[in-house]
Amino acid sequence: MKYFLLITITAILTTCSTLFETENSSRIFRFRLINEKGIQIGEDTFEDVKAYSAGFIAVKQNGLWGFADKNGILKIPFQFKDVSNFSEDPPWAAAEFTTNEDPTNKNWGYIDTSGNIVVKPQFYFASEFKNGVAQVATERLKYKLHHRYEKYFFTKEGKFIYHDGEYGVYSDISTHHLSEGMLPSCQKGLWGFKNVKDEWIIPPTYDEVGSFSDGLAKAKKGSLVTEKDCIYIDPKDNSGYWGYIDTLGKEKIPFKFKRAGIFHHGIALVNENYSSTLTPAGSYSFYFIDKTGKNKFNLFFSTASDFSVDGFAKVGLDKDRILDSNRKTKRLFGNGSIIDHQGNPIDLSLEEGVDIFNIYPSETGGIMRITFIQLSDPRNEYSEKSYYTMYFNKNLTSYLNKKFPPTFRKFAGPVDEMSGDFQSGLTWEAFEVKPNR
Repeated sequence: MKYFLLITITAILTTCSTLFETENSSRIFRFRLINEKGIQIGEDTFEDVKAYSAGFIAVKQNGLWGFADKNGILKIPFQFKDVSNFSEDPPWAAAEFTTNEDPTNKNWGYIDTSGNIVVKPQFYFASEFKNGVAQVATERLKYKLHHRYEKYFFTKEGKFIYHDGEYGVYSDISTHHLSEGMLPSCQKGLWGFKNVKDEWIIPPTYDEVGSFSDGLAKAKKGSLVTEKDCIYIDPKDNSGYWGYIDTLGKEKIPFKFKRAGIFHHGIALVNENYSSTLTPAGSYSFYFIDKTGKNKFNLFFSTASDFSVDGFAKVGLDKDRILDSNRKTKRLFGNGSIIDHQGNPIDLSLEEGVDIFNIYPSETGGIMRITFIQLSDPRNEYSEKSYYTMYFNKNLTSYLNKKFPPTFRKFAGPVDEMSGDFQSGLTWEAFEVKPNR
């Protein structure tokens, strides 16, 4: 019952956030850069910002994007319709040019850290490079929906490697990217892996695959989807089973999971009975496996998240309440515990009536962002709720003694976007601007 309530409340909060944004469009928010002490960097504020990476942070002013350095000083003028973050390899960023105005909307290319064009505008969309490979949208698929494109991997040497036939501006490169020398690729509706020479290393025989991590990649077989043209399978489709393969294409962990996560620290999250429509209340079907497929901690959870590079995961109640034995505070909805990769619970010494709403591990290890939910009356889980975010170092001791409020940012989740993730000691926070009357 508590799990069902959590899903329902989260959905309501998301809806209310959208309504709040719509009905209060006169509210204006701006963004400033802050360091690890919560002190503003530079004097400027911006209409929008992105994550700090490779020595630059994308900032927006008067509807156009440019780039500032770690001191908040503008280095590349405001001139682009949109941009990606800079990558380390190569030191380029994708940019949508305003001077190209191609009638076909092929206005995306790449710039270097001086703002010079290194790849001329020629794409419908282009992503940030990851491990030396980006994703680009080329020709529009005229026989499909208007947002469908031919998608290619694009190497820093300028080589195109066919990925699949679907690409939208909201595509997430974190699912399919170069990792451990392997590129997830599709042919005639089936997935396998290529190398950067555009050679098949693992033939396309799977319904879906994920990227490699810790020497293993998840793969799916047995889906009942009849249309096979590299369309991403509907996340609500619960047919088929996931297993894990190695870089030679050999099955290492049997295909028996309805949900499978990515390996970090030799651990992955799986579920043999998961349903994306509604997980039954009282279900304890999430568990963590090692690289042999065995239950790592001999525990089953009501809900859980993948382990991050930091070595932490968020878990709900465990079936036998083993992790509750030393807990000092009451969990509100059974979703607010953190464990390390040894399976030990982490005690954040939460006050009564405070629970963890979500955790946002850093991509490279370091400062973690954690959002909390707090009840005005801890004795009544239906009482008024408030939210705040705090930052913790890699040992999960308080790092930044400042509470950030919930969000009102357009398209953001209900409580997690009034401040961003720290990257190399820099992030941003939003603040409301009172209009002049």
